[in-house]
Amino acid sequence: MVLDQNTTTVQQIMQRDIETTSPETAVVAVAKRLIEADLTGMPVVDATGALVGVVTEYDIISKQGATVGEIMSRGVVTVTEETPTQRVVDLVGLHGIRGVPVLADGKLVGLVTRADLVKLFLQQA
Repeated sequence: MVLDQNTTTVQQIMQRDIETTSPETAVVAVAKRLIEADLTGMPVVDATGALVGVVTEYDIISKQGATVGEIMSRGVVTVTEETPTQRVVDLVGLHGIRGVPVLADGKLVGLVTRADLVKLFLQQA
């Protein structure tokens, strides 16, 4: 089933209360938090709230560095609140990512994950 891109936007399904970390955070601290909260990754924001990267389980196990800023993925795929959910489905498939940060005026305002898309699928089934 293809999601109805004409009626559903990211704003309707995104998570607003998301955990973030900073580039200065120790990798060990983030790794512990990912396990405790059962997360696969976390957006990385600077002091102004601007998204500067994402740190994932893969970054932790495959890269070397003491701080999040040293291992995080940069050049993150993002969307806005007005983005149709079908576009997010396309991006997740194209890039093989688990979540897409949502930005408003360059600031992180939410996150859409694969689980959010599955929930939407079930609502429309």
